[in-house]
Amino acid sequence: MSTNVLDEFVATCRAVVMGEHPIVEITRAMEQLVAKPSVLAAQIPEPVMGLSSSVAGSDEILFEDESLTVFVVHSAPDIQQPPHDHLISAVIGVYEGIEEQRYFRREGGSLVRSGGADIGPGEVLALGPRAVHAISANGGWCRAVHVYLGALSSIDRSLFDPETFDEKPMTSERYEKFCRRGGSS
Repeated sequence: MSTNVLDEFVATCRAVVMGEHPIVEITRAMEQLVAKPSVLAAQIPEPVMGLSSSVAGSDEILFEDESLTVFVVHSAPDIQQPPHDHLISAVIGVYEGIEEQRYFRREGGSLVRSGGADIGPGEVLALGPRAVHAISANGGWCRAVHVYLGALSSIDRSLFDPETFDEKPMTSERYEKFCRRGGSS
């Protein structure tokens, strides 16, 4: 996918990621990117479901190097995606639909639910490197831009069984297996 507005956004993120306050600067850039969500949605093609798609939807990588990963995430409706960590900070900006965030915390070797939030069009969320969360598209497809401060594909991350909260190594196959129909909870 190549869209001028996204190319400009990635360039901005690349320019500030090694600076003194990358989360602040990327959050500010994300707020500007999703400020007019319907205009942005019209500029970004909708996902074409196929080989790179899954029950959860589809992700389209815009950029990745050792300092930065930028995705456009298309989350399918009525799918609870499993809890997982990133081990790096993240900034999420929604431009279509509602991305339900379910938050968890590690407690005594286990995982405990600790709240949540709905992120709607034009809204931005920053997550720290210790965050454990799960997302769902609440009420229809959700389209968002996700930025990670590092090479997300090279990090040994954790995924949690949504029923037992047992911690497992993150794999795309396991992620897919742990997705549940039924939308938000």
